[in-house]
Amino acid sequence: MQSWDTARACSMIEVSMRHCHHWQDINFDLPGASYPTLTLGNASLPMFRSITLTLNQRGGDDTYRVTIRNAPLLRKANLGGVKIDIPWSQLTSLTLRGTVTVADCLTLLPGCTNLVKRVVTLFGQTPPHTDSIVLPALESFHFNSTAALILGHLTLPRLKRFVFNDYVQPQNVDALENLIHRSSCPLRALSIQGQNIAPETLTACLIAVSANSVSDLDVREISPGQLLLALVPTEILPHLKTIRMHF
Repeated sequence: MQSWDTARACSMIEVSMRHCHHWQDINFDLPGASYPTLTLGNASLPMFRSITLTLNQRGGDDTYRVTIRNAPLLRKANLGGVKIDIPWSQLTSLTLRGTVTVADCLTLLPGCTNLVKRVVTLFGQTPPHTDSIVLPALESFHFNSTAALILGHLTLPRLKRFVFNDYVQPQNVDALENLIHRSSCPLRALSIQGQNIAPETLTACLIAVSANSVSDLDVREISPGQLLLALVPTEILPHLKTIRMHF
């Protein structure tokens, strides 16, 4: 459901709510002022599996919140600027994007104990004195440069795939190396966005994961010459089997 007209969006929500017990996957891209109409707090959602909510314009009271309590099959959430209360511990996949802050992310993550995949695009600064967060089931982590601010607070003992969705900065490499050391994770795949990456940063990033058995390397916007030069030392990625390059 997509609309930029608040009155029309509210009308569409009201009609569709009559059938919410049949919902399996929903994707709403609506004005902020229409979301209070999505009153799911007391609704029974026995078939509900995934939710995608996008805020396409602000307006009215921006403190609205969508609440879902009774959705036993809910496993996937993709949230873009919409505040929501859901059974976080049920989720296996979580995407945070748009106006989600680092502080908001660190607040909700402790409850996401069954996450297997997480994609994060954040903004803001890391709040002080944040406790350590262990995500025991997380296997795939995608993030942008701002989301790297939360790496120092995470322990991911089952992490297998690490994806930089943004250009890599030197401080990201340090955070990645510390995360791997702290988590003792079985990292197998690394994806790097190489636009504007310095040769020494690329080399440092590959060295940071070389102690693991990384066999799959996916790079974007990195020239073959630059990549092959970084891979010359025999101690870098000794278990590498597959390279994919995108231009």
